[in-house]
Amino acid sequence: MKIKTLPFIIYSFILISFSYALDGDTYDFFLPNGLKVILMEKHATPKAAVSFFYNVGSHDEMAGQKGITNLVLDIIREGTSKNPRLEVENKLSKLQVEMKADVGHDKTHITLDVPIENIEFVLELGSDVMQNIIVTEDILNNAKDRSKARYSSFTNQPIRPPSGKNQYFDMLMLHRMIPEGHPYKTSPWGILEQFDTLSVQTCQLYLNTYFAPNNAVLIIVGNIIPEDVTKVLYQYFSKPASAEAIPPDPDLTFMNKPDKIIKFHLTEKTVPYISIIGVNFICPSKRHDDAIILSHLNEILWRDISLPGDISNMFTKNNRLLTWGPMPYFFSPLGSGIFGVAGFNIFRNGSLNKIQKNILETFEFIGENGIGEEVLNQHKKYKLLESYIDGYSYFNIAYQLGYAEIIYGDYRTYNREIEILKNLSNEDIKRVVNTYLISDNMYTYHVTVNEKSWYTPIVSFFFNIVTIFWTPPL
Repeated sequence: MKIKTLPFIIYSFILISFSYALDGDTYDFFLPNGLKVILMEKHATPKAAVSFFYNVGSHDEMAGQKGITNLVLDIIREGTSKNPRLEVENKLSKLQVEMKADVGHDKTHITLDVPIENIEFVLELGSDVMQNIIVTEDILNNAKDRSKARYSSFTNQPIRPPSGKNQYFDMLMLHRMIPEGHPYKTSPWGILEQFDTLSVQTCQLYLNTYFAPNNAVLIIVGNIIPEDVTKVLYQYFSKPASAEAIPPDPDLTFMNKPDKIIKFHLTEKTVPYISIIGVNFICPSKRHDDAIILSHLNEILWRDISLPGDISNMFTKNNRLLTWGPMPYFFSPLGSGIFGVAGFNIFRNGSLNKIQKNILETFEFIGENGIGEEVLNQHKKYKLLESYIDGYSYFNIAYQLGYAEIIYGDYRTYNREIEILKNLSNEDIKRVVNTYLISDNMYTYHVTVNEKSWYTPIVSFFFNIVTIFWTPPL
């Protein structure tokens, strides 16, 4: 993100134009230090959402520093000498301010939902944090302890198939599928063994480089008077210093294709012998319209599977090929993504070749026939209703604006998924299926969990007869 300055004459023009603002109107400008500001007026409730988006994620982390972005976010939560952590937490609670923060592969955000009368406190706090975080040994060690505790809690979840109910297992599978050396190979949680190697100097440099105003976007959505908020923003956010040099994003495409078949083994005491097979396809960046069409297809498949419907039964051959499944998943980042379908068998392996072939044949069927107009229209109604409800949440709007600015490259495209949905047709679905979900673009993983026992074939025989007539819940 380049530094841009806002001459006073432009600033004055913005203030003049605010007097003609309407509900839902949006404005953007840059402060002299490069901080981009996005304002949206929404007057339904006396609240506001304040969101700080930083153009940094785990894909920016160097070898040996995996997990530093999450660690630095924890350091930010420690606060400053003026606003220490415990005092801030108590005051936020007292003022009924809700806060969420997260690190992803491509972005980091801190978003607060605040009663409008307390917005200046949040802005003053944000300004203080942006310019006065000093990393010390005590602060770093406290952040490391919290990060390690969350990491252990996350990674100690029992192994379950990739059904969306076990984030760690889902992420473990995902990152096994990504080629070696790729910036997405390591999850945003990082590598536990590398936490202790991170020094005060390393974390302070990372903080000053990536969490600087010229690498950030500040979004405010709510019951605001834009000219008043703008004056406050100039008062507080002109002070933080810009970073001198922000490294460019690394190459996020899959330059090296994964192996056609990836096999590995895991051990977990809480489950019997399990065989999990996932068929994967490399997809375009989130900035490509086809990625959004694929994301809608992923949701359509999930809705069909929850029934289960005709498509689900085609994937599993009415449970004869797979005990549980199919379970679609879609990893759609700033770089290359992955669309996949996984299923698993209990007490048996299942045939890798047959499962691969059947999943491909199902996608060939969709590529030729689509998914049915009634199914497509139901999906549209559901998503449009969801979008309508989300439109009343200032928090969601602020997040969508920031996400669009960082990931799509333009906050004005924050409704892009819905706009594409409105015009989505079966021809679009057939086209993306025939472009990406094909054998030439396919690779497969096969993971086994635990070892077979002497009784495994006997249990498998009876268990799989039962599942032909009964679909176990996901």
